[in-house]
Amino acid sequence: MVGQVRTRIQQEESGFGIVELVVACVVITVALLAIAAAFETGVVSIRAAANRTVAAKLANAQVERYAALAYTSIGLDATSLTNTTTSGNPSYSSTYVSDRTALNAIKSGTDVTISGCGTAAQCLPTQTVTGTDNKSYMLETFVRDVVSFGTWTERVITVIVRNPNVSGTPEIFRVTAGFDKGP
Repeated sequence: MVGQVRTRIQQEESGFGIVELVVACVVITVALLAIAAAFETGVVSIRAAANRTVAAKLANAQVERYAALAYTSIGLDATSLTNTTTSGNPSYSSTYVSDRTALNAIKSGTDVTISGCGTAAQCLPTQTVTGTDNKSYMLETFVRDVVSFGTWTERVITVIVRNPNVSGTPEIFRVTAGFDKGP
């Protein structure tokens, strides 16, 4: 009788078996992996947003350079633009040429150049600059006269910021601003 009671007590005692323990470990592992993936996605998103913010600051600073100039002083250096758009030249940029073609497909315009503008930041069609995050960015600047509203000519500045450290130099940010010569 004592042996039967002891056997019955042992059978009624329940606990975690090895199967339950393995299932619990698998469930916890899957949950932790999902949390880790969410953190990784968050880090990638924050990094991309930081790059975009720096690129926006660089593009806006370039546009502000033109805003500080007289209308007749807004333009790119004639020699630099020719070198950038002439195939075979060491300064040639196929990316700049294809972007210029794409801009003209949207709204046809005439490049505005100034002879002897020099190497000031507002004179160069392409330049590599360092952002506040100490990374390199490529700025492409387009200065075009575009006819708007019939006969009204507007000087349109487009700045494209690209990542030169990635294959294909993907575009990070683009800003366009228009200036008119006034009445």
